[in-house]
Amino acid sequence: MRGIVRLAVVGLFLCFAPLHAAVITTITYQGQLQDGGTPVNGNVGMFFELHDDPDPTSGSKVADSGPFTVNVSDGLFEVPLDFGDVNFTVARHLRIRVDGTWLADTQEITSVPIAQYALGAGGVYWSDVSGAPDFWRLGGNSGTTPGSNFIGTNDNTPFEVHVDGDRALRIEPGDGPNFIAGSRANRVTDGAVSASVAGGAYIDGNIVRDDFGTVAGGAANVAGSEDGDPNSSRAAAVGGGEDNIASGSRATVGGGHFNTASGLNATVGGGHGNVASQSYSTVAGGFEGTVDGFYGAIGGGSHNSVLAWFGSIGGGGWTDNANRDATANKVHDQYGTIAGGGNNRAGVDDGDSSAQQFATIGGGSGNSAENTGVTIAGGINNQAGGLGQGATVGGGESNTASNSYAIVSGGISNTATGNRATIGGGESNFSQGFRGFIGGGYSNDIGSGAQHATISGGRENVVENSADGGTIPGGEGARATRYGEQAYASGYFTQPGDAQASNLVLRNTTSDTAWTELFLDGSGERLKVDLGRAVAFEILIIGKDVDSDTAHAWKSSGLIFTNSSGTATQFWGDPNANLVDLDSFSGWDVRFQADGTTNALLIEVTGDAGTNVRWVARVETVEVAGL
Repeated sequence: MRGIVRLAVVGLFLCFAPLHAAVITTITYQGQLQDGGTPVNGNVGMFFELHDDPDPTSGSKVADSGPFTVNVSDGLFEVPLDFGDVNFTVARHLRIRVDGTWLADTQEITSVPIAQYALGAGGVYWSDVSGAPDFWRLGGNSGTTPGSNFIGTNDNTPFEVHVDGDRALRIEPGDGPNFIAGSRANRVTDGAVSASVAGGAYIDGNIVRDDFGTVAGGAANVAGSEDGDPNSSRAAAVGGGEDNIASGSRATVGGGHFNTASGLNATVGGGHGNVASQSYSTVAGGFEGTVDGFYGAIGGGSHNSVLAWFGSIGGGGWTDNANRDATANKVHDQYGTIAGGGNNRAGVDDGDSSAQQFATIGGGSGNSAENTGVTIAGGINNQAGGLGQGATVGGGESNTASNSYAIVSGGISNTATGNRATIGGGESNFSQGFRGFIGGGYSNDIGSGAQHATISGGRENVVENSADGGTIPGGEGARATRYGEQAYASGYFTQPGDAQASNLVLRNTTSDTAWTELFLDGSGERLKVDLGRAVAFEILIIGKDVDSDTAHAWKSSGLIFTNSSGTATQFWGDPNANLVDLDSFSGWDVRFQADGTTNALLIEVTGDAGTNVRWVARVETVEVAGL
């Protein structure tokens, strides 16, 4: 030997056998060899024996392994030992010979792969190292006690698991440990607790900034806000995707790309570039949708915007690729709804999101629902509710129902501007009066001053402002100018109404012998004759005593005209009234007058004193204009 040799055991590891096995076939033995306290370098000879007693002279040798020529570097060496089929469930003792010299002490070998003693020769001895610790086996453990047996640390330092030399899992201590899996670039901001990054990323890591936040995967996703307070946006979550941000408290982004859920409890399901910025707002998916109203929702589509509370857009999007934001669907007022289509507007961008609530558009393109409770079912470039609430457009193109509860069912270029006015369809019809109705046809018009008027259809028919309750059943070019007039024409010379027939009904009551005029409305509306118009008429008049069965009827015909200047209204001939039921009768009577002051045909009646008589006259006319 080269002076005093000291062998310090670094470790002993058992290989190729589970620890509970009765036989261990291979031992990798590691140690340190010193000569006078100086680590040895070079090749030395070694031989190993296994005994059943710590004193080799008292017991028996069980097996041996060697000799070996062992390379020692800086005193360190490693030797693989194979003692064959040896039972290690009982105590065994290792004896070592170095360059022909046996070391004085032996080392006990157990089934635990950690050396327990050091060896010595002469002044050289085995030093006590430690007790054999527990460890986790590659094949799994049994009989463990949760809480007592665990993998991890006992101090306030993070625990990491590496794969192929790089970090794959990091668990950070705290009141609620943070769990960070996947790329080394993934992280939890200092101060946040109970946060989780389940995986994902490579270069651009996933980040959780606030307490209880979660990023399940993907890359460059962020859960939490950048305000420096880890409790301000707690429990935010991103499921996956890339470049997504859930910065509102309890906000969620499911996946997709460049999505942001910044409102309290806001949700973006996926898609690209979607933003849910207000509390409880939702964007399910699509492309660059924006919900900037509490409880608002977008189902999908492209570039759609909900800008008011409780608004919703189902889908659809832009109609002009060069102007996507300007031509997508938008809800400007509370509770507004757009089911789909493109370039539709529910509500008005006037700075007051509560002024036009509950506006609804089913679909189509370029439609605008501009007042409270208005509806457009679909079509193209339709408008509802500019002047009042509750208006409806069913569909078609370029239709307008602007006043309260006005309706245009369909067609093209129809306009219902009257309160509660209706147009069924057709083209270029105008219903401007209160409760006016146009069934369809082309270029029919009810004036704004005519209430309860009706045009069933036809072409270029007109109910003038003066003709409350006027009716045109159809045809072409009829013009109703008198209260309650029913006019009909099948064409015209130069303008509607210059060649037509009409029906009118007048009424009043008498209770004495004074002459009393019958009126179209029963109180003041006369049967006027327009300037430059000649009217041939037949009149049937009836009077009835309301307190008895007495009734009489008269019949008359004639011709009346008004000159073009309006200075004269007169009869041609004498429109005598003839009794229908009797040859002669004294008491009740009827007469006619041409009134030049008001340009009207007057029908007057008289009855008996003390007799309540109800009078009704029907006038049928044939009219022509052009004097």
